[in-house]
Amino acid sequence: MRLRFAESKAIRDAVLFGKRLTGEESKELNLVDAVTSKDNLESQAIDLIKQALGPRGLSRAAVKQAKIDLHGIERLGELLSASKL
Repeated sequence: MRLRFAESKAIRDAVLFGKRLTGEESKELNLVDAVTSKDNLESQAIDLIKQALGPRGLSRAAVKQAKIDLHGIERLGELLSASKL
């Protein structure tokens, strides 16, 4: 995808120089998927998550692996604390 000069300059200014962009500017530059109010934020986020996961959601295997990963990280913290590293 080729960016027009104005788009690439706006992105460069935001990244390199910390220029703030409005939500609408960010959407026009395709830096964000949607712009919404605080009141609609949670429902918009849930809709986006459902869209990303697809109609079947997460598989049981994915949920199981996520639990293993989370508990493994917690256990690692316990081991590190116990060994005083």
